[in-house]
Amino acid sequence: MRLLARLLDVALALWLGVIRLDAQEPNAPVGVQIGYSRADLGGPDGQALAGRQGAFAGVYLTGHVRHWLAVQPELNFTLKGGRTVAQLQGGGTAPLDIELAYLQAPLMLRFSALEGRGRIHPVVFGGPAPALRIGCDLELALDDQQLRAPCDAASSFPFRRIDLGVVIGGGLQFDWAQTALAVEARYDLGVSSIFGSDADVRNRAFAVLLALNF
Repeated sequence: MRLLARLLDVALALWLGVIRLDAQEPNAPVGVQIGYSRADLGGPDGQALAGRQGAFAGVYLTGHVRHWLAVQPELNFTLKGGRTVAQLQGGGTAPLDIELAYLQAPLMLRFSALEGRGRIHPVVFGGPAPALRIGCDLELALDDQQLRAPCDAASSFPFRRIDLGVVIGGGLQFDWAQTALAVEARYDLGVSSIFGSDADVRNRAFAVLLALNF
């Protein structure tokens, strides 16, 4: 929790510093984004895990260093996890869903070489994306029953509270007046295991979203 709070403080300080460098930027610096994600779990010990659908929503600030370069701290809510097959006592198997919810705080560098030359222009972005786990559930499907339990019940696989990742992506931005709308795709790759044990399983997610400055 302290790590995430410090990163947010640094992101806000950077934004407050760079926004003064381009006070004439036409688009509003505050925005919201919402979209659909497809998440799974990878890594050396996650190859047998299938993907699951998720949700993505967040807010961001955009501070321009130059007309083509901006620093963009974000605060996002995202659902991740995956599906695997659990071995049952007494024999047999059953599908097991791992459902993870995070507050993620990416710090993006955002590039737009053609900004200012038309209302529609491409953007690319990327940066580190630490996240705080705020929810974790396991759901086991047994015939016509759905058994659900918090991840803390799986003591043999302790889930880490902090997840470290990297986000890269791009899209098209549409500018008008004091507002901008962007259609974007991003790939979120975990660089640390979700478990505090020897198992190396990492979050991965692909998201398609709409971002609106206002």
